[in-house]
Amino acid sequence: MTGEKLRSSVLVELLGNDYPIKKLGEIVDFDLGKTPPRHEMQYWIDGSYSWVSIADMVENGVVESTKEKVSEIAYTQIFNKKLIPKVTLIMSFKLTIGRVSILGLDAFHNEAVISIYPHKEVLQDFLFIFLPLLTKSGKKKDAIKGATLNSKSLKDLQIPLPPLAEQAHMVERFKALEPLIAEYAKLEREREYNDVNLPSQLKKSILQSAITGELTNADISKWKECKLGEIAEVKGGKRLPAGRQLSIEKTEKIYIRITDMGNQTISNANLRYVPQDIIPLIKNYTISKDDLYLTIAGSIGQVGVIPNEFDNMNLTENAVKLTNIKADKEYLLIALRAGQIQEQFNEFTNKVGQPKLAIKRIEQVIIPLPPLDEQKRVVVKVKEYEILIDNLTKNVNGKTI
Repeated sequence: MTGEKLRSSVLVELLGNDYPIKKLGEIVDFDLGKTPPRHEMQYWIDGSYSWVSIADMVENGVVESTKEKVSEIAYTQIFNKKLIPKVTLIMSFKLTIGRVSILGLDAFHNEAVISIYPHKEVLQDFLFIFLPLLTKSGKKKDAIKGATLNSKSLKDLQIPLPPLAEQAHMVERFKALEPLIAEYAKLEREREYNDVNLPSQLKKSILQSAITGELTNADISKWKECKLGEIAEVKGGKRLPAGRQLSIEKTEKIYIRITDMGNQTISNANLRYVPQDIIPLIKNYTISKDDLYLTIAGSIGQVGVIPNEFDNMNLTENAVKLTNIKADKEYLLIALRAGQIQEQFNEFTNKVGQPKLAIKRIEQVIIPLPPLDEQKRVVVKVKEYEILIDNLTKNVNGKTI
């Protein structure tokens, strides 16, 4: 249950169903706002009077400032010198329906907001708390930018109206519960954030611990640090000749683009091909299933393997291939994804103009390299943990745990 749904449930429980129904227009007066003509700058230049839009409204809170102000001329000609006093209840009734705030300053507001003046039989605090719930039952009409209420439907809003003493008691009870509702909402937001972000954060942590020996409790005295250029050749891809375009017609050579790369692999959706007459001109710029790719422009630092169907296909100039690898290829893929290595890619990236990572810089990246048998142990451990995280993620999203 979201924080908003909990709030609504509490309000429904507090209000019950045993009170006489009044129309909103019978228990309050309300005024619609105005927007001075935007093209007439005399109403906006040197503005000194606060003007509230829905974006300025603090949901269930107090409006202390506004993004825009209107001029003395607008104050006189548009609003007839009738400022809405602070502590007035305001509510949106277009696009965002039922957002309520209290004015913390004298102000005007636009036509998507009403200012509300309760009659003696209803407390402003009662309306402030319950109107967001009760507007959900109002008759709305569709507008170009979303649902709205109008003056008639606002007046006809059905309001269960307890006696004043009971209204005051409900307000008191809700204010006592409100901090708990807010805390619940905060925890729910944190849970949703963790559902989305925790798996990737865990994977990043595992990758980093994999290249420091912590994941396998390795004896790192046997590890060494080496430059990437010492354990793999780094070779660039090639663009098509000037004026030529990739083809959607299938030829014998797929052209692997940055947009095809992701999730440590290559996608076969929406492929593009090298025109047949261009193939001989860029025949030396292919990548094989034994290589890894590394992006050097756009999303810099993405790495992945080459599926069999892309073996010996052409590679974009915005990526390089790591070939003739003198380490376990899967270990190198893990190392290149780790934060410690990604930070080096970021440091080495030329940020003048379009950011790009030069081959000479890539060759200088330092890679922690354990003995081969330990590399294989690291690969097995990382795979185990990544499968576990993926399964936990599925369970959480499926609400089975």
